[in-house]
Amino acid sequence: MLGVFAASFPPYPLTFSYLAEGDAPEGKADILDVAGPNNFSARLVVQRDTHLPVMLMWQVPGPRRRTRSRCQWNTASITATSATSTA
Repeated sequence: MLGVFAASFPPYPLTFSYLAEGDAPEGKADILDVAGPNNFSARLVVQRDTHLPVMLMWQVPGPRRRTRSRCQWNTASITATSATSTA
């Protein structure tokens, strides 16, 4: 939808900001920085004369890394408690 409409919609709000001027095979182009929820970011390249999209660039996020938390038990206190309760 972004490459077709270059607009923001209420269910997925986007922020557009001018980034730079560039050269495209079709001539001069404007490069827009696009940001959205969940760390979405992209660059939209628009032909300056016609305002038609030339290219949309984004990077697919890598897989989520699972973090392993390690729980350390105090075995001395467990042993002492169980020894006390059985005696």
